[in-house]
Amino acid sequence: MSKVRQFMKSYYKVYILAICFLWLLVFFLPWGFQIGGVSVYFFIMKKLFVVFGVLAIFFSVLTKKMSLFLFGVIFCMAFWINLFLIFGILPALLGN
Repeated sequence: MSKVRQFMKSYYKVYILAICFLWLLVFFLPWGFQIGGVSVYFFIMKKLFVVFGVLAIFFSVLTKKMSLFLFGVIFCMAFWINLFLIFGILPALLGN
């Protein structure tokens, strides 16, 4: 267990940045894009980010890093945050 803890302590910032970069890429993904009849946007936002968020929360408990816990909670709520950005903030800024 100490090897996992040491690994996460040294690479937790890379983990957070990689997931944030994926979130930025998903923001530009069209809603209707499908692979095998499954919407890629909803799969990533509702399934993949929740798994990444739970992993981040689990690793935050192991490493006692509060920033990892906060990002884990944010990743679990990524779908709702994206909806708020798309339908709440952007229309107000762009004048719709």
